[in-house]
Amino acid sequence: MTPKQRFHQRSDDVKQHAGVVNNLAFMSWLDVAMLEYQGKLSSAGDLTTAAANFHRIEGARGFIGEFLTLSKTITVPEKSDRSNLLRT
Repeated sequence: MTPKQRFHQRSDDVKQHAGVVNNLAFMSWLDVAMLEYQGKLSSAGDLTTAAANFHRIEGARGFIGEFLTLSKTITVPEKSDRSNLLRT
């Protein structure tokens, strides 16, 4: 069982998380924190440091994406019954 699956077993946590990520103030704080983080990393002097900082920023963006979608589930649509389709 993945950590996300375990998280989804606790419905109160899922509801609280959904409430937090739908809060405009929280999203604003998250944006400001990300901008500050990017600003601290943007003053790279050489190519190697710049590349490393790029990957740090991408990692932070990935983390934020995971965090924001933690309470969402993906449902796979059921296959439709194709036996009633007209054949030509």
